[in-house]
Amino acid sequence: MIGLAVAGKAEESKRIVERQVRAQKYRLTRPFKFIEVETGVGYVSIAAREDEIIKRGDVLAACIYHPRAGVKALEHILESEDLVTTFMSLDLFFSGAIIEHERIVLFRDHVGHMPLAYAWDGGSFMAALSRSALGSAARSLEPGHMLVLDHSGSRLVRWYHPTRFLMNNPEEELAERLIHVAEKYLSDTVFLGFSGGLDSSILAHIAALAGRNVRGITVAMKGSLDYTWAQETAGILGIELE
Repeated sequence: MIGLAVAGKAEESKRIVERQVRAQKYRLTRPFKFIEVETGVGYVSIAAREDEIIKRGDVLAACIYHPRAGVKALEHILESEDLVTTFMSLDLFFSGAIIEHERIVLFRDHVGHMPLAYAWDGGSFMAALSRSALGSAARSLEPGHMLVLDHSGSRLVRWYHPTRFLMNNPEEELAERLIHVAEKYLSDTVFLGFSGGLDSSILAHIAALAGRNVRGITVAMKGSLDYTWAQETAGILGIELE
């Protein structure tokens, strides 16, 4: 979803979304489309990439997600009878909206990897990937939350509640989990800001263990201590440095 607006008139909601699209041209790397629907909450206009929006009957779902999961993720959300259970089952980063006749639900993954912001403009409601497209009054939807709009007004609902679990061997189990995440979400080639310090070195090492081609990017004067540290650490880890 690139942008969404809810207004008392169809022309107004469309005008708002068109403005959002112009403000986010850098996101338009794939074909997108506009959809307009009338709901009990108001006239809704939405702009989304063609592969990130689906409509069945009176229900519409628009969602960005990573890694690319195809239409199955959208169908899973669209057909859900229990959004909390559905969101908990998705092994993805995501954000988006569900438009039904009697309510509109914005949602965001528990990590907050995918952006989503919203704002009120008089009697109109707006949402977009970028806060800057909505003006200074925009707020980011908190990770792991839903924003529900219906006849009673709007309310925030926290859908994600982390669970605690015990590890028999914390060091090994944590390492396995980190490598699993790297294998699932990192691309084949990883460009990493690399200083040779603890944080960037750990990230580079995990990516390398996951079989990725790690390219370290260092910004420093040649011959400086920072550059020397980065070179030495890259050599130890066996990664390329640029």
